[in-house]
Amino acid sequence: MDVDFRLIAATNQRLSDCVENKTFRLDLYYRLNVIPITIPPLRARKDDIVPLAEHFLCRFCDKYQLKKKFSKKVYRTFEAYSWPGNVRELKNIVERMVIMSTASTININEIPSSMFSQDGFDQKSQETESEKEQIIRALKINQGHREQTAKYLNISRRTLQYKLKKYGLLDRKYGGRPDSV
Repeated sequence: MDVDFRLIAATNQRLSDCVENKTFRLDLYYRLNVIPITIPPLRARKDDIVPLAEHFLCRFCDKYQLKKKFSKKVYRTFEAYSWPGNVRELKNIVERMVIMSTASTININEIPSSMFSQDGFDQKSQETESEKEQIIRALKINQGHREQTAKYLNISRRTLQYKLKKYGLLDRKYGGRPDSV
């Protein structure tokens, strides 16, 4: 009796490097490396974030017999996040938000704080983005609303005001609203 068998293996390591370092067997590498498929991390596929979030939202709403949706700000926040945990992290966060939210429209306030560092700035993007750029991005995501921007950054409104003044971001072109200073 013949058996038609296909094995799909996934790793987050470069197997060729592991073979060089002698942490992975060469013969097994050649058996597995027939048709290599490289999938870039979620942070490199920003266009996939919203469709994946919607997919997981539908899946978990069906699973828990709920009717929920995300606000536009939630989607913008998802797109701005670096997703170090990749698709699994997105899936877990969506499930947590579906379960924990009491409203039918899940708002930005219900995004888990684990997506942000203690000082309110995403640690991964902090390496590549200055604090000023992060504030500008947060202002744009929150359409210049300072109270929401402060919540988004997990800092007080007063601290946000100080930083806006420090970086000269009180101008309207950065999403600032001079009338609410």
